[in-house]
Amino acid sequence: MLVKLDRCLYWASALIVVAITAFVCLDVALAQFRLPTYLSSEIGPFLMAALVFFAVPIVTYDETHIRADFFDSFFSARTRAAIRVFLSDPLFVVYAGILLFIACQTVWNGFRSGERTQNLLRPPLWLPQLAMIVGLLALFLSTVVILINDARKFRNGTLGEQSGRQP
Repeated sequence: MLVKLDRCLYWASALIVVAITAFVCLDVALAQFRLPTYLSSEIGPFLMAALVFFAVPIVTYDETHIRADFFDSFFSARTRAAIRVFLSDPLFVVYAGILLFIACQTVWNGFRSGERTQNLLRPPLWLPQLAMIVGLLALFLSTVVILINDARKFRNGTLGEQSGRQP
């Protein structure tokens, strides 16, 4: 089910790219007639942030992100697997949890204070920030699943045999 959530967020981010492109094209087309809409400048930054946070969980789960694995050649496959299970994966879970906690605090403080954006529409700041919580919650859950799966594979001796995750 978590992979389905990650994939839904991924497709939502793809649709956001289409929406941003449409807003920019509409703004450019209407500017020729001196009819500004400000859609791309008003909503575009919020959509761009949502795009990033929605895509992060699936990129992490599928291991299509950039990895600094230049030390891997110095260690055996078993040592690399142990480093992954006992160091990399738990640190990633903690990191994702801290990011989620900070995002929740940020949104809650923005909600409590009634802070608004500085653009023309002036929506409450916490509204576009909700995308951070959705994306980071999915990222946190993905990292927990990765840790559990890697620990299971390590125990069975199969971690490191294949690259990439299979949903």
